[in-house]
Amino acid sequence: MRQSHVKNERGMALAVAIFALVVIGALVAGVFYASSLELRSGRNSIYATQAEQAAETGPMTVLAAWDQYALNNMAVGGNTLIGTYTAGRPDLTYKVDVTRLNDQLFLISSLGARYDASGAELARNSVATLARLSFVKATAKAAVTVTKPVKFNGNSFELNGN
Repeated sequence: MRQSHVKNERGMALAVAIFALVVIGALVAGVFYASSLELRSGRNSIYATQAEQAAETGPMTVLAAWDQYALNNMAVGGNTLIGTYTAGRPDLTYKVDVTRLNDQLFLISSLGARYDASGAELARNSVATLARLSFVKATAKAAVTVTKPVKFNGNSFELNGN
């Protein structure tokens, strides 16, 4: 019986070393790709959250400074663009409009956006709020009604009980 022995194994270490370098390089490239993908998705989540917060500013601003003359006298089905504003920073904006749905209901919609330094839009989000007019019905039996005694100081006033 004859056994064959390979006596010349020179160069085998070079092939194994090159193969190991290729495998390690592929692993490192995969880690870099995964980390850059994670970084971009995290940054996009921040941009989307900032756009949502800018959009939420719109309805709250309109409700806080309700223009009774313009909005209460709007026709049913009418739509009014309140305006486009920056939300504290020049790269965050929101656009608000109000639509009257019926005699008492209003739809306040706001579109928030986040921009980069060159003006390209990075994220956009919209928010809508329903607002209802409520009228206070109060019966007043006097101009001023108090529950505790009133103390007057000084002498520059006159009190008439009629």
